[in-house]
Parts: sequence; C-alpha cells; structure tokens
Amino acid sequence: MYVNNQLQDEVFLSDGAWSIDFNPANTVLNKFETKNDNRKSVPEELQLFRNVSVSANTTAYFAMLKLMRGGGLPKDISAYQSMKFNAFGNGTLKITLVKQSVKNWDDQYFLKIPLSNNPKDYLIDLGEFSSLVNKNRIKADDINSIVFTVTNSAGITSSITQSINNLAFSKESANYIRSLSSKEIKLFPNPSTGKFNCVFQSDKDVQLQLTITDASKGIVLYRKTVGAVKGSNTVSVDLGTSLQNLSVCILNLGSEDGSYQPNRILIQPAK
Repeated sequence: MYVNNQLQDEVFLSDGAWSIDFNPANTVLNKFETKNDNRKSVPEELQLFRNVSVSANTTAYFAMLKLMRGGGLPKDISAYQSMKFNAFGNGTLKITLVKQSVKNWDDQYFLKIPLSNNPKDYLIDLGEFSSLVNKNRIKADDINSIVFTVTNSAGITSSITQSINNLAFSKESANYIRSLSSKEIKLFPNPSTGKFNCVFQSDKDVQLQLTITDASKGIVLYRKTVGAVKGSNTVSVDLGTSLQNLSVCILNLGSEDGSYQPNRILIQPAK
C-alpha cells in the first residue's frame, strides 16, 4: 500500500494492509508508519498484524483503515467476543466495524472512546458497538475492515496524533478478561484450623510468592513459591502446628510486577 508514492504497508495472503484516508484540501499528513509487532501467538485470539502510527495537521479528520483480509475480503469473526488493543493520541477515537452487507456507511456499527496521551490498553466487548438504525447486537460474520477515525473538533488547524498497537479479537468475553486482572484473594474456610485454600485469578502464567504472617507478632509462618497459570488458581495451604492459639494471619501474594490485595484469615487450632 502506497501513500505519497512511498510504500507504507505490505499485504500478505491472509492479512490485510493498513491504509489512511484524509482530505488533502484540509489535512497535511506528517507521518504514516507501520511496524511489525513482537506478540506471541495466543490460541483464543485473532491477531491483526503490525502496529500503526499517524501524525497530521488538520481542520477536519483522518481515518486509519485496517483490512481484515488481503483484497478487502470479508472475514467471519462471529466466534470472537471482544476487541483489544493498545492506543494513545489526542481527541476522541471512533472505531467502526465495517460489515460487507451494510451498504449505507451511517448504518455501520461503531464505538467512540476518549484517547490519552499515554499508552493505554483497551478492552471492548463487541456488544458495545452500536448502530444508529439496528438495535440488535452486531452479527460480525462479514467484517471487511476496521476504521479508526480521529476528528478535530476545535475548528482550527490542529496537530493530531494516533497510534494503534497489538490489535486483536478474543474469544474470551471482556468481563472474563477483566476478571483475570482482579487482585482479590479469597480464602476458605475462614475461620480455619490451619488448612485452607487460597483462590485468585491471574491474567498470565507467572511465578508468585505467597507468604503468611502472624498479624500480632509480625512473624512469617509460611512461605511458598506459586506457579500461577492464566485463569483461576487454587493453592492449598497447611500451617501444621505453627500456631497453638487463636490467631489472625495476613496472607500476601505477589511478584516484582505487582501484588494482590492482602487478606486476613482467622486460625482456630484444633483442640
């Protein structure tokens, strides 16, 4: 794909190019750049390759378009429930999922999100996309492209930047993916005689350190390395005979990347 007679993106057999749309009468394109990403393949994701960055001076808008397949052929993504990407820029971003069967542009399904100047991860359930004429959930069985539009609402020429990175569709629902980022620890039974389960969610495979401390004495009673997997995790804990009296203990779980919210458990040793 060429912009101003310069090659900007290449199309592969199963992949679509990035391109840009703007009116030269009111927009000066300063940069349009695509770069390969270094993501690992994820079975439950449909990854749309290469990242894109655009900078322009405009009184109106510019739009970045990602074809789903080479030649602009439609793709059935109805098996996927959410869209995820990292983005930064200024203004409001309008995302349009272009259905091949919808002929009137104003009838397409779209969503608007505010942008931040700092890179931010976005997670959108496909059910959040809406149409002005069709009130049903989008039937994403013939998506030929995704259009990212940034509009200048200032009324004067302004510099607008936009970057889209790590764009993908996921078979997991947005609510489920968000739940994996929860830093809550559940302990049961609580109270316990010293044997209990620690349940938590993880958004990736990671090594964590679990420690249990006597709340009144500050003494570490238990320490364990936990190999967490993406999803729900359950760790069995047995404090043995380390506590002889009724005690409140604090459980901490974390790694160098961050920690979970500590939780308390009441230990009532068996008589």
